[in-house]
Amino acid sequence: MKIRSSRAKVERPIALEAARGAVFDLDALISGRASADATAWKAVLEAFLRSTSRCTRTAWASFDVEADYSEYVSGRTRAVGVRAFLASRGFDARSQDVARITTCLDAAYEHRIRCSPVVFHPCAVALAKDLHRRGMAVAVVSANRSCALELASAGIDDLVDVRIDGHDADCLGVTGHADPGLFAAAARRLCLEPSVCTAVLESATAVTAARTAGFGLVIGIDQARRARTLYEAGADMVLTDLTALRAAPLPPKADHGRRSTTIDQVGSHGEPAVIRPVR
Repeated sequence: MKIRSSRAKVERPIALEAARGAVFDLDALISGRASADATAWKAVLEAFLRSTSRCTRTAWASFDVEADYSEYVSGRTRAVGVRAFLASRGFDARSQDVARITTCLDAAYEHRIRCSPVVFHPCAVALAKDLHRRGMAVAVVSANRSCALELASAGIDDLVDVRIDGHDADCLGVTGHADPGLFAAAARRLCLEPSVCTAVLESATAVTAARTAGFGLVIGIDQARRARTLYEAGADMVLTDLTALRAAPLPPKADHGRRSTTIDQVGSHGEPAVIRPVR
């Protein structure tokens, strides 16, 4: 099936034959998450570097919340991110050091979430409720081990049928968002093939991974004016935020035929895109 990009003029909806599931990247749902995460990583990693430098009497370079977080941490599991950062500073990371740092990161994340509840985009919560009410299977994917706590903090954990997080990534042996296996696992736990699922993602690496995993439709959420990067990564369409998506009514109850999902792209007059169960 040919899927056209939203860069083209929309003449009719994009239909995914027998599509039944929507898989969301946690980063596409939360407001300001990267900044808070980077702050936690900076505190934990610099505490380790400071302690190590006292023992070795060597200088150390601080953790840059923008450059280092983006290069070594974003989209990766905590253990992989820790190893990548320590390698950048010339450390041959020992397994016990990685375990100790990830444990500290777990504690830092939990403390932050409990003290400052996670802020989800209001449109994300509304969409999750709408999809859940209309019978669409919903999964959330994250390389973060605190995914469950974040969903519970926002009060939408009961709207998510499947959660794939950093704990699952460790068990699956995947590195994070860049690994198609993370997204394939989400579809598998929904008891669906990736080809009948729609992925809604924020990062270019996640977009590429979902495309490689064989998702039927991949939607990029551009929160940082990176639309071109998302298209080049494999997105079928790019939206500025989730307000452009809404769930359309289900078919009449008397219709027991096969359902699929139609997603209408944003038209020239700014009409919302639609995730629509159809016959």
